[in-house]
Amino acid sequence: MAASKFILFLLLICSLNAKASIDLAYTTWNETLKLEAGGKSESAETHFDGYGIGYGKRFKTTKTSVYRYSLSAFFGTATAGGAQDTIIYQRSRISVLALLPAVQYVYFPQRGVGIALEAFSLYRDFMLPQDGVTSASSGAAINFGATIGARFNLNRNWLLFMKGGPVILEGGTLYSIGFQML
Repeated sequence: MAASKFILFLLLICSLNAKASIDLAYTTWNETLKLEAGGKSESAETHFDGYGIGYGKRFKTTKTSVYRYSLSAFFGTATAGGAQDTIIYQRSRISVLALLPAVQYVYFPQRGVGIALEAFSLYRDFMLPQDGVTSASSGAAINFGATIGARFNLNRNWLLFMKGGPVILEGGTLYSIGFQML
């Protein structure tokens, strides 16, 4: 109920401001998982995926480009471990909440098609379950990255975007696909 009121509030803001937009996206990224048990250490992977909603605003527009900033909230799950050699550790369905503030430059080489470059920071909140024997940690709570992507105008009010790029600290890659309501 509260989430639907929040979405309606964002839609109202966008309808009042022609430079604002709402983003709806599926996002996934991975990080290095560090495991320690019995004096041994090993690396594996933590995989995050889920859905996000964001609010963006253009702050500069030219004939062939747009500069915008956005803030997205991500709700999803994480899966940790499962492919290591010596330390047994695998956890699934770990709840994750993340915030992604970003700045984006979009160049339009032709009408309706854009190439986007984005710099973002990623704050994520989740806890890896500990079993008392194995110590597990994954990435940093605050991370940074960059993406390159494509944007395709579907009609006057909607566009499709796809992007991907590195998550800088602790390694990994972020991918996202979604729609933007203009």
